[in-house]
Amino acid sequence: KNQRRKDKNNNNKEEEKENKKEKKEEEKEKEKEKGNDDEEEKKNTKKKVKKVKKVKKVLKKKKEDNNGKSLEEEEDKIIYLNVEGMTCTKSCTPKVKSVLEQVEGVKSVEVSLENKEAKVVVSRTFSSENILVEKVEIAGFRASIKEQENNNNNNSN
Repeated sequence: KNQRRKDKNNNNKEEEKENKKEKKEEEKEKEKEKGNDDEEEKKNTKKKVKKVKKVKKVLKKKKEDNNGKSLEEEEDKIIYLNVEGMTCTKSCTPKVKSVLEQVEGVKSVEVSLENKEAKVVVSRTFSSENILVEKVEIAGFRASIKEQENNNNNNSN
């Protein structure tokens, strides 16, 4: 019996040694893989940096092509609204400005009591002019889209 116990203990010790060796080998493999992952990550980062530089270069070229205008300026469009019923600058014009600024796609608003109009700067893709009119009317004023003349600096000499 004692011999069996000794043999069993020896077998257990040998198995433990084997398991430790296997674990060490697995850890070494993981370290190698991690090292490879780090190298891969560095390569990917370098690629991304190159792409960003390339995009910046293209954007700079486009900006130069737009005669110095920023791309954002190029993308904006202006809509003028006739606004009737405003009587003061304390509550009427701020109310009109506020309701227009809440419309998605509106970048800025200027309201003139004197000219009875609102100048609304929107993104180039904005196509909901009628919503602007509706919002002003819901606020209690009459509104319409002002017909715009072509002001593309087409001066003929």
